[in-house]
Amino acid sequence: MSQIKNRRALINRKDLVIALDHMVAEKSASDWQQGLTAILKDAHQHGWNEVKRRFTEEAENGRMAATSLCYVMDQVLRTLYDFVTTHVYPLANPTSSEQLCLVATGGYGRGELAPFSDIDLLFLIPYKSTPWAENVVEYMLYVLWDLGLKVGHATRTPEECTRLAKEDLTIRTLSVGRRSPVPGRRQTFHPPRGRPHRHRICRPQAAGARQPAQKNGR
Repeated sequence: MSQIKNRRALINRKDLVIALDHMVAEKSASDWQQGLTAILKDAHQHGWNEVKRRFTEEAENGRMAATSLCYVMDQVLRTLYDFVTTHVYPLANPTSSEQLCLVATGGYGRGELAPFSDIDLLFLIPYKSTPWAENVVEYMLYVLWDLGLKVGHATRTPEECTRLAKEDLTIRTLSVGRRSPVPGRRQTFHPPRGRPHRHRICRPQAAGARQPAQKNGR
């Protein structure tokens, strides 16, 4: 996405982090989700409006607009993930199972996000679900839904990805375009094609006890 000009005019993640740090310092933990949602919603809407302006006023082509919308969403997700794993569910000494890789799939995974398209996400876990991963996924989904986004999501292990891709053409198609919008520590996984592949693994943090939200529902 290096071809996007003046990316900070679309969305400035550094400014978002500063605003969220101030929010954490000023509000009680019970109000963080509401404050986080408000900050991210403003940033996402600003980025969306700027992409639209460039398309209509500067005659940027549709492919560039789709790439720019993808970049805006990447920054929203990265900021959201960092906030949840740093402030809401931090964990000083994660176990080997307390790992989470956020993977973009479908059109979003290919870096081509059309206006009003679904955000297709795969939450990839090493080999079994943990309370920490369930809580992180659930918290992130609630915020994304509150932003007014349509999110298609699944939480799977690499082995489940391989098995389901063999059984379901839709899942196999979604797996064609995939990447991680959240950079972090790297770990070897085995995605649907059945051979070792490098995925970026997001930082592990804290555990809890609630069950994860289901697809397109709470």
